[in-house]
Amino acid sequence: MRQPGTMAPTPQPRRPRKGRRAKSRAQAMIEYSMINALLVLALMVGVSLRVVPSPFPGASGKMNVIEVMLWAYHTYYDGIYLVLNSPYP
Repeated sequence: MRQPGTMAPTPQPRRPRKGRRAKSRAQAMIEYSMINALLVLALMVGVSLRVVPSPFPGASGKMNVIEVMLWAYHTYYDGIYLVLNSPYP
């Protein structure tokens, strides 16, 4: 913003210097984001490993957590479908 009637720009306020506290806060934020990234990566790898025994009767293989959750949802929705289409009032 300019002062009225002049071509001179308005003087900018001085920025305060970053102190020791701001630097430590930035370091803490970087450490926090690194820990979060490692936890997300570990969660993604842990979920994709085939370590859960298969819940299907007679199946001897192992499944990962996502496959087990999808199977559980499928069973749940099959139960709802069965109840909604039952001939009883």
